[in-house]
Order: sequence, then C-alpha cells, then structure tokens
Amino acid sequence: MASEAAVAPTTPSKPDRDVAVEAVNHLIQGKRHLLVQDIPSAVNSLEEACRLLDASYGQLANECGDAYYYYGIALLESSRQETGILANGKDGGGSGSESDEDDEEEEQDEDEEGEDEEEGEDDDDDAKTTDSEAKSEDLSASQKADEGVGEEKKEEISISSSSAVSSDVAPIDAVPGSSSTATPCASSSSDNARAGPSQEDKSKEEDDEPSNLQVAWEVFEVAKVIFKRQVENNREMQLKLAQVHLKLGEVAMESENYQQSIQDLLECLSIQTNILPSDDRGIAETYYQLGLAYAFNSQFELAIGSFTDSIKVLESRIANLEKTINEAASVEKNGEGDPHEDLKKEIDELKELIPEIRERVADTEASEKNSVKLFEALDKDVAAVNVFFTNVITVC
Repeated sequence: MASEAAVAPTTPSKPDRDVAVEAVNHLIQGKRHLLVQDIPSAVNSLEEACRLLDASYGQLANECGDAYYYYGIALLESSRQETGILANGKDGGGSGSESDEDDEEEEQDEDEEGEDEEEGEDDDDDAKTTDSEAKSEDLSASQKADEGVGEEKKEEISISSSSAVSSDVAPIDAVPGSSSTATPCASSSSDNARAGPSQEDKSKEEDDEPSNLQVAWEVFEVAKVIFKRQVENNREMQLKLAQVHLKLGEVAMESENYQQSIQDLLECLSIQTNILPSDDRGIAETYYQLGLAYAFNSQFELAIGSFTDSIKVLESRIANLEKTINEAASVEKNGEGDPHEDLKKEIDELKELIPEIRERVADTEASEKNSVKLFEALDKDVAAVNVFFTNVITVC
C-alpha cells in the first residue's frame, strides 16, 4: 500500500500556497458539512481538499493527514447511508397509497380518452377499408388482363418491383454501428456487437468500481501512515492514530471482516489506555465498538466483557463529573447562572447511554444461549445419525 518512509515537509511556492489555502477552506467546509450531516457535500469538499493538498505537498505529506482522515469519515458515513436506503427499499413502500390512488385516477382518465380516440380511428378505418376494397378489385382486374404475359415478362416485373421496394427502405448503413454490406440478419448481430457494452458488461464495470467503503479503507490507511510516523513524543498524533484505528475497525465491521475489526479496535484501545484518563468517553466508545465486533464474530463472552467495561468507564465518568460539580458548588456560590451546565448535560447524556448498552448485553447473552442450544441440538442430531449408520452397518 503506502510506504511509511518519512516525507519531509516541503515549502510551496506562492501559487502552491494559494492552492493550499483553497484546500484548507475545503477542509473546513467539509468538517462543517459533517457536523450538520450533509454527507454528500462533505464527500465533495473533502475529496477536493485531498486533491489540492496532494498537488501542493505530495500524497504522504504531513499536511495531508487531517484531510484524509475526515475524507474517510465522510465516505464511511456515505456508505452507511447507502446501506440504509437499500434496507428501506427492501421493506417496501406503503406510505405512497394516496399518490397511487391519484395515479389510478389519471390512468382511468387516459383510458377513457383513448377509447374516444379509438372510436374516431374506427370510423377512419372503415373508410380506408372501402377504398382498399375498391383498389383490390382494380388490381384483380389488371392481374387478369396480364395473364397472357410470358414468363420472361413476369421475371422483369418481379425484379423491378423488388428494386422499387428496396429503394423505399432506409439503407442499412443509416443505422448507427451497422455496415452497408451486411445482410439484414447479420446486421442485427453486428449491431449488438458494436452498439457498446451490454447490460452484463455495464454491471461488471459497476462491480469493478470501488465502493465508498473500499475507498474509505484506503483513505484511512494513508492517514494511518501519515500519523504513525509522527507519533514519537507527540500526544496529539498518538490520539489521531488511535482514532484512525477506531475508524478502520468500523470499516472492517461494516465489511463483515470481524477479525480485522477486532485487531484495529484493540490497537486503538491500547493507545487510548496509555495516554487518556481511565474515565475518558473515547475509551468507552472503543469498548462498545469492540463488543459489537466480538458479538458479530460469535465471541459472546468477550463481547459481554467489552460492553461491561464500557459501562464501567461511563459510570466512572459520571461519578467524577458529579464530584467536580459538588466541589465547585461548595466553593463558588454566585447567582450568575449555572457554570456547570455543560457538565450536567454530559451527565444526562451518559445516563441515557448506559441503559442502551445494558440492553445490548442482554441481547448478547440471549444470543449466546441460543447458540448453545443450537450446538446442543446439532450434537444430538449428529449422535442420532451416527447411531443410525452404526445400526445399518450391523444389520448388513
């Protein structure tokens, strides 16, 4: 993939500096779009930021790390939105009943109009039928008059009539992608061969195009290389590297590559526990994501342990925040609003999260019991089959 060799930061020229300023503006806009959940705009802005920074500094330059990281987040969220849309589409649409009724009424009106038009056309057809009958009588009379013509004359007439018909038909080379020398049957096959890629070819090309999830993984890998070479004695870069591992774990989980997801999340947790306080919310989030990965991988005991650790971190965080608020309240007592309103909001948020994680624990325990019952049933079936074949062999 990308080399981890150190890339020295370059000093761009004035035109490059202008490009770099434009790239930073796109990066800021992309972050803002992510904040308001305008994911398509975020993808466009951050993609442009990466392109401009690559042009100014090089793909693996230190200046490109943040742009790649946020671009990866936008792509990951875009992939999740696409997955949600597909899932909703499979559920069927029962919300458009009123519009369906309107469509049915419009179709009925169109049918009535069509019937009126058909009645008018029937009258015209009757008139045309009368004319055609008269012409056919004249034609039969002329044919009787020509009965005395010899065989050679008949051949001339047939040749001239066929040439007249062919002159009225559009030439084959007027059809795009056909050849004037080809026969009609051959031209149909050649048209299919030359008309461009078939539906199967188009579907194959679409399948070959990387998905947003695949591009997100590649982008996060580039960001990981950039941050990793800067982590030495740099706490900020260590945290960024941990976040990249977290997002790589989420991408792997979305791709159902649960072993890789577990590996990336454990790497993230290792970094976080070394440099963050034990009650940091980031650690709780990583434990939760790790629990999900374990659960999807049918490692239920490890999943329950990770969910439980996440709850412990959140409870510790709540206790420390409440302690901070109580200590400050005993020292400062002024009537100028509540200086700890943000902390109280955070406590309320954390208290709402804990029951949700407990529900996840209960679901995981139920899944574990169901899997145990399934394996027990399979063992019984296998034992019964073994007994059956043993009896068959004995009888034989």
